[in-house]
Amino acid sequence: MKLTIALLASLTGVGAFVASSRSITSHHASTSTTLYQFGTLGFNTEGLYSRAEEETIRTQGEVMGYLNEVQAPTAIRSNLGTSVIISGFDPTDPASTEILAFLNNEESAHFQFTKIVAHVEDMKVAKKRLIGRNARYTGLLDKLDFTEGASSPTVEQLADVSSWVAHVGGGDMSKLSDIVDAAEAAESVKNVVILVSGAQSVGGDALKAAEELLKDKATTFAYTLLVVPEWNNEPEATCAFGIVNVTDVVDAPFEQSETFSREESLRIISECLAIDNAKGKCVVANAAKEANSLENMLIVGMREMGLNRLQEIEHMVTRGAK
Repeated sequence: MKLTIALLASLTGVGAFVASSRSITSHHASTSTTLYQFGTLGFNTEGLYSRAEEETIRTQGEVMGYLNEVQAPTAIRSNLGTSVIISGFDPTDPASTEILAFLNNEESAHFQFTKIVAHVEDMKVAKKRLIGRNARYTGLLDKLDFTEGASSPTVEQLADVSSWVAHVGGGDMSKLSDIVDAAEAAESVKNVVILVSGAQSVGGDALKAAEELLKDKATTFAYTLLVVPEWNNEPEATCAFGIVNVTDVVDAPFEQSETFSREESLRIISECLAIDNAKGKCVVANAAKEANSLENMLIVGMREMGLNRLQEIEHMVTRGAK
């Protein structure tokens, strides 16, 4: 009996990680039976679990109770506008098509962009790679435009753009200053989210310096900074993740061999563009693969409750596992 129940719990935990786009509703029924309601098994469970298992079950119950208390509707930024630009994405890398798909997703009603600009270093290559059958079928082709130049667009190229998704590869924190300067000088830009990938060599001091830079120089727009290690090819929503404020990072936040899902990082940064409570956040993301980790329990709990990715990411970015 003990083995059967443990197997059931294991399978249920795995099932909670079905890709997030399948759980879209913002409301849920708090009365539904979940994995964590072990008190309703209908027989005496004394001695059925080890002390470690009992502690895990107790923590899971506390997590579900906590989530029921703190959940609230997600507030969306009111000034996202109708135009967004992406920069720092290599058109030959899957990240380019993935970020465009997130911004053009018909299931993301919070994005009402009628113009999506891809700022690239080689327009000919970009058009060849990004304009295809999928772009036509999804309506992206009607919105997509291009600008060409260095890694960051100029002030002139940012004219009439209201939101900006910037990617910085190789953990190159020195590029943040150029992004901030351009956004500050562009009157129309109101929201900037920055994703730094490959940040294995970035230490705690550099992260805090980046936050100070944004606090001091970003006066005309709202910002969010997300820092992750090297990308891997895992699909989004297949692994839990933890979010830590850069102010809480003491040493290097990543192991040299550590990786993070490319698609998941793009999902997080794109949703942060919409989440009002993500303004001013500078955070680091790590994968949380341990089933008994608090991060995993939180995310499994939110998915069992029917929260969508927008709500899940807001909770992890603004509250985390603290």
